[in-house]
Amino acid sequence: MCKVALIVTTCESLAEEAVQQFFIHLWEKRNDLKEVENEKAYLYRSVYNQALQLIRSRKARRQTEQAFAFDAPTHWQPEERAQWDNFKPYIEKAIANLPEQCRHIFLLKRMEGLTTSEIANYLGVSEKTVENQTTIAIKKLRNELQPLMQHLPIWLLFSQLFE
Repeated sequence: MCKVALIVTTCESLAEEAVQQFFIHLWEKRNDLKEVENEKAYLYRSVYNQALQLIRSRKARRQTEQAFAFDAPTHWQPEERAQWDNFKPYIEKAIANLPEQCRHIFLLKRMEGLTTSEIANYLGVSEKTVENQTTIAIKKLRNELQPLMQHLPIWLLFSQLFE
């Protein structure tokens, strides 16, 4: 099964991770599984698909993180832009400190502009999970950035982060 995943991932550790994720998924859904005519074909195709999903999610995460740039809107005054530029590294660090899934969902929502249902479909989770992770991200960001908020006009912070 790792060889099948290796065809897609070209990396042994990613191939092993794909197989592990498949078996976890299989175990979690064991009560809902239907009778399969060709178990071997089902297993190989499922591992192949899991490897593809893993590659897609890692690629999307990497692209989102690389594209991660909070730029000040063009209509801001030079003083506002300077304030933003001073605090931007703290905000980026706070986002980087979020738990992986939380950060990924927050960035998909914030940077990609995806809706809750689009994120849920893309990640294969429930909409409630996306809502909860978004709420957690915002709470953690507020807590971590609280000491800075007295120095930064609140409208400036929230206009960029939470629009």
